[in-house]
Amino acid sequence: MAKIRTPTIRSTSRIAVIILVTIVGVHSLCALAQSQPHPLAPPDLSSPRATLTNFLKLMDTAYHYWKSEGRTYENRGQRAAIGRLAQRFCDLNDIAPSVRNNVGRETAVFMKEVLDRIELPPWEEIPDEAMIAAKPGGLNRWTIPHTEITLIRLKDGLREGQWVFNSETDERAPEFYEQVKQLPYKPGASEGLYQLFVSEPGWMIPHSWIRALPAWMQVRPGGQAVWQWCALVLTLVVTAALMVLIFRIMGRWSRNQGGAGYYLAVVFPIFAMILPQTATDFLSDQVFITGKLFAGLDFALDLVSLGALVAVILGVTNRLATALMALPWFKPRQLNAHLAQLIIRAMGVAGALIAVFEGGRYLGVPLTTLVAGVSVSGLTVALAAQDTLKNLFGSLMILLDRPFQMGDLIRIKGHEGTVESVGLRSTRIRDASGHVVSISNEEVARLDSENVSSQSHLRRHEVLRLPADTPPERIRRFVEFVRGILENHEGFDPKVPPSVQIGFCDDVVTITITYGYHPPNSAAFAAFNEKITLRILEGMVQEDIRFSRVGFSVNGERASPVQLIPK
Repeated sequence: MAKIRTPTIRSTSRIAVIILVTIVGVHSLCALAQSQPHPLAPPDLSSPRATLTNFLKLMDTAYHYWKSEGRTYENRGQRAAIGRLAQRFCDLNDIAPSVRNNVGRETAVFMKEVLDRIELPPWEEIPDEAMIAAKPGGLNRWTIPHTEITLIRLKDGLREGQWVFNSETDERAPEFYEQVKQLPYKPGASEGLYQLFVSEPGWMIPHSWIRALPAWMQVRPGGQAVWQWCALVLTLVVTAALMVLIFRIMGRWSRNQGGAGYYLAVVFPIFAMILPQTATDFLSDQVFITGKLFAGLDFALDLVSLGALVAVILGVTNRLATALMALPWFKPRQLNAHLAQLIIRAMGVAGALIAVFEGGRYLGVPLTTLVAGVSVSGLTVALAAQDTLKNLFGSLMILLDRPFQMGDLIRIKGHEGTVESVGLRSTRIRDASGHVVSISNEEVARLDSENVSSQSHLRRHEVLRLPADTPPERIRRFVEFVRGILENHEGFDPKVPPSVQIGFCDDVVTITITYGYHPPNSAAFAAFNEKITLRILEGMVQEDIRFSRVGFSVNGERASPVQLIPK
């Protein structure tokens, strides 16, 4: 019986051991997984103790990369991640977004150098979450003893409750470093971190070149090494030279390409937008220009890029508006195309304003300052350019009301001509003499205009004044002659049959001649009127009929001339 139970007991023991080992292994793996932070987990900033602990660990990691590998192409991702994390330990809300990354990493390096030299209180005396919770009313501010280095608890925003170095500490970090840089490092410190940070080039510049430079090239006048000053000047010169070269090439190309050159001209502001940003990135990540010098350079180069961006937006929208006229579903004679052009240009102006506001915010200009500046400038412009604004709104009313189309013959303000264009300021018409007359859009929208081209026919109305003693027989024969030349005449319009009537007015005999002309072609109508006028004069000579002098002044000038009354 004992022999039978022994194998069973041994099998059961083995199974139990395997299960126990499995449980212990799984537990160990889970514990290990929990001990390793998630790669996307933010640093623990729940208390001054947590902030200082995690800050020192992060900067030790950065020091490892710079000391052992330098700034290489392979570790650029890790370095960028460390730089983004370093910002989270600082209150940089007052820093312009354009330089926030640079200011954050520089501040972190200065603070690490300071903390590696001064004595910190024992870790158990630095407040943690439990100590803060135990204090009546909590804790919102903590200063490292015997220093002005202060950590604050953020009270609002997405980072509410996190402890960071306050803005005054961030701003004075270089000052603190200057005060303690002569002190010895504490054991285990990141020795020479600041020198590595400011003197090591990026991965695009071979480190061997920098190390081979003479000692005087490593001297740091103005906070930058001599070789960095040389690289700065060279970068700016190359950037300016490339912009001038591209400007000249595009100018020459535009002239050679004819109409296409108008569209190619937008290439230059695109390069003018890209090149300054490329120069900024090179100076920041490869040459490592730091401090206020970089902040000033970044502001100036970003300002150039912002101006170029505004030029690109306006240039592209203007060219889109011009190209719109070539599309098959837009007819040049219709105001729909011009209305679409106006909308596209207005969108360009709106886009440019948005770019200015967003660019100003990115450069650190407060939104209230931008709004106040735009408001004051807008009021000044509005007062100084009232007529321009009236014309702008007048052009909008013309395009919406559409009293005429491109190519229509109109009469307005004593002028008669063909509409050639409706711009933002004026409407241009070409008169019969070939001259172009520009009438402000404010007047075009306000004054009455007559669209001759929209008529179904053109109408002539003449009143001939004859002496009262003219023999009736001559008048009868003359009227029959006129009726004969107008019977089924050129351009006969049944809606306006020709009419020749005899009457009296102011002691004279009047002959009223009316006829229409279809289609309403002004040039053909004028030529036809000339032929009819000559035929009427021939008839008057044939019947020996003279015009009455009643209605003439003493000087012999007619007070009531022969009338042309178009309808």
